[in-house]
Amino acid sequence: MQGLGQLPRQVASESPSRGGSGGFVSVGIVLSLVGGMLATLLGAGAFVDAFRVSDGNTWLWSSKPGSASRVNANSGRVDMRQPLVDARGHRVRISQNDKHLILHDLDTGRVTSVDLVRMGFTGTLNVGVESDISVLLHDDTVVVVDRAKGLVRVLDPVTLRASKHVLRLPPPIVGGAFDKDGTLWLAVPSQGTVVAAEVSEKSARAARTEAVTEPDADLAMTTLDDGALAIDRRLGTLTVVGGDGVRSTRVRASLDDAEAPPRTVGGVAAVTLPKERAVVVLKVGKEKLSTSRFEVPDGVEPGTAVAYAGRIYVPDDKKPAVHVFSASGKRMDTLDMNGAKGELELEVREGKLFINAPDSSQARVVDEDGSSQEINKYREDVTGGSGVNSRVMPAPKPGDKDSKDRDEEQGPPGPPVPVTAVAGDEKVNVSWGGAALNGGAIRHYQVAWNGGSRKVRGSRSLIVDGLTNGKAYTFRVVATNKFGEGPPALSEPVTPTDQTPGQPRNVKAAAAPDEGGAKVTWDAVSGARDYIVTTLQNGLPSNVPPTTVTDNQAIIRGLTYGEAYRFTVQARNDSGAGGEASAPSNEVRPYAAPSPPQNPRAQGTGANQVTVYWDPAAANGDPVSKYVVTPSAGNPVTVGGNARQAVVNGLPTGQTITFQITAHNQAGAGNPATTSAKVGQAPTITIGSTPGDYNSVTVNFSVDGHGMAVRNCTAKAAGGNAYTGSCSQIVVKGLYPGKSYTLVVNATNDIGTGEARKAGATKRLLGTVRCKNGPTGEQQTYCDKGVRVYDAPAQTANPAYRAFDGQRKQAVCKRIDPYPANDDRSIKTAWIYNNNKSSRWWIKLPDGKWIPHIWLNLDAGDGDTANLAILPKC
Repeated sequence: MQGLGQLPRQVASESPSRGGSGGFVSVGIVLSLVGGMLATLLGAGAFVDAFRVSDGNTWLWSSKPGSASRVNANSGRVDMRQPLVDARGHRVRISQNDKHLILHDLDTGRVTSVDLVRMGFTGTLNVGVESDISVLLHDDTVVVVDRAKGLVRVLDPVTLRASKHVLRLPPPIVGGAFDKDGTLWLAVPSQGTVVAAEVSEKSARAARTEAVTEPDADLAMTTLDDGALAIDRRLGTLTVVGGDGVRSTRVRASLDDAEAPPRTVGGVAAVTLPKERAVVVLKVGKEKLSTSRFEVPDGVEPGTAVAYAGRIYVPDDKKPAVHVFSASGKRMDTLDMNGAKGELELEVREGKLFINAPDSSQARVVDEDGSSQEINKYREDVTGGSGVNSRVMPAPKPGDKDSKDRDEEQGPPGPPVPVTAVAGDEKVNVSWGGAALNGGAIRHYQVAWNGGSRKVRGSRSLIVDGLTNGKAYTFRVVATNKFGEGPPALSEPVTPTDQTPGQPRNVKAAAAPDEGGAKVTWDAVSGARDYIVTTLQNGLPSNVPPTTVTDNQAIIRGLTYGEAYRFTVQARNDSGAGGEASAPSNEVRPYAAPSPPQNPRAQGTGANQVTVYWDPAAANGDPVSKYVVTPSAGNPVTVGGNARQAVVNGLPTGQTITFQITAHNQAGAGNPATTSAKVGQAPTITIGSTPGDYNSVTVNFSVDGHGMAVRNCTAKAAGGNAYTGSCSQIVVKGLYPGKSYTLVVNATNDIGTGEARKAGATKRLLGTVRCKNGPTGEQQTYCDKGVRVYDAPAQTANPAYRAFDGQRKQAVCKRIDPYPANDDRSIKTAWIYNNNKSSRWWIKLPDGKWIPHIWLNLDAGDGDTANLAILPKC
């Protein structure tokens, strides 16, 4: 039975599937949800009923207001909204039945249990984040499925204490979900098999193993009501393993990217092919398997399809809608989720199909006949919990921006799990974990037991004495901050006695990099039921909660890589009585394989070469000793731990190659970072001669494309416009005479653009001073004294010197005369002395002096007296 246990991710799933925003909430969030419910429901004795889902109620998550809405599946109405503290926190996977609520924080690896019978938090466990892990619940059994390591561990659903029962399969494994009878189904791709596992508090074993394909297969899997469906992506086969044997069928379509929900309800299964925008439908009949295939309409980007009541529901990843098809592919309906944002999540629960938009107010519940009802998750005229500041947080209107900081991380503290009780002679030593602050410092902890209570400040432990030997006690701890009381955490029942087990000896600790923590071992103690392992730093208990195990070894997670730890072990007997704690273990500094290198990138740098670059990987407690770059074609390249690039040679020119970059330390290889690049090198350009004219430079060059076609050659003066031409010669225009330029040539191939630069210059523009004497009178001697050259471009400026007929002068730039043409001070004309030349321009000389254009006849462009375009303006 599943209810609120599926709150964070509304998909028929018991294992992580395609990511989505808003579908996860932090442990703090959900704990606050339960705490708020406790605050409002405990007095009415309705705690269990509030979480019971068999009455047709289910919970849907809304990320923007940070609230869970309880929906009546029959009416489609929300009858309760619960504001959540820290609603934009970690992703959490939740499983629930009538007795237990299990919360798995995917970001920290912390797992927390809620006892719905005793109404409190009872256990905690850290499973780490280094592996692909799911925590699954069925009846009174909790299992941790580590897909990367091929392990299935059985836990106590109340305490989360690991049992001795572990199922080991060749890693990695695929799938992990219970069918309706409680069989756990898994696939082993390396062996091409599907495994039916029987797991309980007494055992964990592979009850049945069936070959479904060739070894080393690329498998996907969905668990059916009675069995499992294995999807061989490479061979294109669908194989059903069930009570009536193994049946297989080949699909006439590529299954390269096939995906299916982890759990399928009913006799029809849907397999989605996103690249082909198609769905393969499998009908699981008693006699045979039958398949059909249909494509979704143009414009639809199919998400993972879910089969329900003989119809196929396909969420559209492009727009907020779910398209409904018959099993034969006939389009039947479109369920619009108008105004919804983000990914839609589909799940079959309690005989209904729920469609939730966690980033919006919209949701729908669909009946078996295909009819549906809209759900407004943001209803405010319903009961709310204590919430933030004792009010229901108002829901944003559709389209409102996400007010991320509003009331975030403010509220009562989280539960102080785990509560560990160790009985002694007429006393019990009670300790507990630190509660999440949620915006307010812890003011005190209230410890209560059957027979008394005590307020504790500044400590997380208490010795309760004066108790009666032989009488069982349970301890309840509640944290309080300025916002109020948080939810309670409960201990196991323990019974004081004067009979205690011995002290554990030979306690040893070692780093356990494969487990993401430290492994502690000790000699077994006679009469011990379990052992409590306490983590020490600097001789004092650390913030890592104590770990309780039944075996004489424990994996301690939640440690900080590279920091020093010691451990003590205390044995407890069947009554919960503890003996003397062991002496501290040796010191250990945990470490793990490095994290993926950051910012991976690659560039073709040769005809058969790519250079791969990255930023350092987090070392995780042990220095990175090397990086290994593995191409999808070619040989791996290994470089030192301080390297930030590697050159990979011998690659096929023109092909796009994928590279995996892994960092290594003594724990081994970390998870890879991935990048890709096309093999080859951007063109190499050699610039030759650059002869210049007055307003242009001709750039002669050659290009080496390194085995690839060269296209799009350009040349320009730095900062100027680019000109195109052949890939051997381009004329760069728009330049000015007598100037030096940096010439830039670019050429492109499939790898990228190469560039070369070279200095060049335009031809100097010279002119001849022209002043010829006239034929009569004073005209005959007018030019003998030369023409005036001025300090500034105006005839009213100071004369600098005189220039004489026939002298050669370089023209630098120009400026228009400052006086109007009809002003006596303006330049007029050279009259008969220079062929009646008229111009209003002044020309600047290299020495900074100015000569009227009417006296300087330029070697080029001189006739353009209106614009004198050959020269730039000064």
